[in-house]
Amino acid sequence: MKKQVAAVLCSALALSVFSTGFTLKDNSNKAAPYDHAVIIANNEKKADYSKDVLASNGLGLISQMDKMAESESYRAFISGSDELNAKIMEMGEGDYTTPKAVYKAVVSDEVVESMAELKVEDEIKDIVKSKLVASIPSQLNALNGVTELAASASVTAGNAIANETVKDNMVYVFIYDGDYSAAVAYTAENGIVSATASFVSSYDLTDVESANDLNKLFADSLGISLEFALVK
Repeated sequence: MKKQVAAVLCSALALSVFSTGFTLKDNSNKAAPYDHAVIIANNEKKADYSKDVLASNGLGLISQMDKMAESESYRAFISGSDELNAKIMEMGEGDYTTPKAVYKAVVSDEVVESMAELKVEDEIKDIVKSKLVASIPSQLNALNGVTELAASASVTAGNAIANETVKDNMVYVFIYDGDYSAAVAYTAENGIVSATASFVSSYDLTDVESANDLNKLFADSLGISLEFALVK
């Protein structure tokens, strides 16, 4: 498992998307997810995601990924592979306005160290830890093969926000109806929170109906022990 994590991390870094300077046109009728902060979670409870700064930020990043995946010019620029373009287009066909549920979990230092043997110099250990946390969405995509990993990496999104209240590294999972959901990994350091967002195949999340289901998925599929909680 540790060798697999290292391989996925290297693949994720190699597939990073460069800034292209494209202005992406939103030609769809889908509303931006961050315009709908108050939504239904688990079809029963109303959730105001504007009250959770990381959930709200994640919705904005998912909107950016959706626009990239929908853009024909971006797809043509990023890849000459018909198979890869078809997979990216499939991601863009989803409706990411209203997640069925959003879950969050703290990624402690103990969890990060359990993900791989960090035999590196002390000067770069914190950097490697941050990269391991950021690789969690890619690890989920790696479960479905190289094409899925490459397609999701092509439309990944990220940003950094100033927030002194967020002290822990976190992972958020946004579950949607349809073929794709999303995951956002957050690393916090010195009041700056960096985010890495990626679409994730819903194939692995179809049976997730509770935080415990998600805990089991991460433990069984990735060997990562996390305690998820529903964002309300």
